[in-house]
Amino acid sequence: TAALGTTSAAIKDNTDYEIVSTLASGGAGNLVVNGTTEINKTASISGADIPMYLFARNDNGSISRYFNGRLYYCKIYKGSNLVRDYVPCTNSSGVAGLYDMVSKSFFGNAGTGTFKAGASEQSAARKIKKGYIGIENVAHKIKKAYIGIGGVARPCWSGGELAYYGTITPLSQYRHRLAAASTSNHALFGGGYLGDYNSPYYVATVNAYDKALTRTTPTALAVTCSSPAATSLNGCAFFGGGSNNNNSATHINMYNQSLTLTSNANVFDFNRYELAATSVGNYAVFAGGWKELSTKYRDALAFDISLTKTSPSSWLGDYMCRLSATTVGDYALFGGAMGYYYPEAIAMVNAYDSSLTKQTNPASLSVARYYCAATTVGNYALFGGGEYYDGSLLKQQTTVDAYDKSLTRTTATALSVARDQLAATTVDGFALFGGGRLYGNKVDATVDCYDASLTRTTQNSLSQARYLLAATTIGNYALFGGGYGKNQTEVD
Repeated sequence: TAALGTTSAAIKDNTDYEIVSTLASGGAGNLVVNGTTEINKTASISGADIPMYLFARNDNGSISRYFNGRLYYCKIYKGSNLVRDYVPCTNSSGVAGLYDMVSKSFFGNAGTGTFKAGASEQSAARKIKKGYIGIENVAHKIKKAYIGIGGVARPCWSGGELAYYGTITPLSQYRHRLAAASTSNHALFGGGYLGDYNSPYYVATVNAYDKALTRTTPTALAVTCSSPAATSLNGCAFFGGGSNNNNSATHINMYNQSLTLTSNANVFDFNRYELAATSVGNYAVFAGGWKELSTKYRDALAFDISLTKTSPSSWLGDYMCRLSATTVGDYALFGGAMGYYYPEAIAMVNAYDSSLTKQTNPASLSVARYYCAATTVGNYALFGGGEYYDGSLLKQQTTVDAYDKSLTRTTATALSVARDQLAATTVDGFALFGGGRLYGNKVDATVDCYDASLTRTTQNSLSQARYLLAATTIGNYALFGGGYGKNQTEVD
């Protein structure tokens, strides 16, 4: 990796620091220390790539500036893929080093001197996967545990199972048609539409929830908008596009780990809303969308963390809006959409790799539809629910299509209820599909869950039935916020 530069950040003794360094294609990147950006390189860095060292600095091939301190963990990503996950340990011979949870390999010191082991495994915190309690001399598995918070019983452990936490501080404004994405430290809900089609009111508000579920309100989006798209990349949250009083927003907004907003105007070649976004490699990719019933788009645009725009060489295979997107392995997938002619539903799935090269289209969805939801669990990208037109009526779908890392399609167990305009996210190895609109414009609160083997269960319902909501994940919590229904501020 190329060097970002130097910083004068004061490092104090006996203080823990979390350091996040990102490097995009071409050399741009930043260095964040305990949530504060110390270096932000927007221009490319010239020079040859050199190996990255831990515990020392690589000065163009010479080792210098040895590190004296404790290392708790080190994670290395290539794009959104975790390629190294180092934890301190001692091997069977008592030698201190790092164990890589990805390659399942032990790495000792490759330089001079020896590492000194810190706290032993017995005194270090470890996640409990199973718990038992003795009742009349018989061990019984603990399935769920609760703790009282403010007079309310809240789940504190679920033994590897999902548990409904309840509602938290609501959004600061009633709204639907909003978008959600997460930084390293916060879940963000941004934009939206307040009112009805006869008296629309567009908002730019962004609400942020940290890992303790405390709500704050960072700087708003650059412009008011509804139906933007959002995705996460390298610990930052991106919001792009959206509708704004019969016009479309053309801004790209990015929030870093400290919730600092960077925004560029007029970055989209065409105005659009009801587009989709996901991330792959070093890029946040936005695709599709429309301006009005007769104007839809098929282009895709990619942004790195410096907000430099790149256009993939190949566009989507058709004009489309109301599509969904997620990422599996090295591929960003855009699937299910409304086609050029309203209300035509199309089943095409477009895939881009980490170099933004469009792949030979994977198999289409098993059923043409739009307004579905997408998320990824384990080795599968899931597209669930949606709406289609059967020639006389608009109908909702229960179908869930799954794509593995080789882009092979299978069909998972269907949703328990046919619905569209639902939201999806993934937490602790479970994909959740929540809310949605039923036939006849009825509103639903169902939450369907899929584990990594695509086994489906139906969880506690959302606190309020709603559709046009948004979902994202922070820490151990999957959050569903806003929506069109009885209470559009509710966050589950």
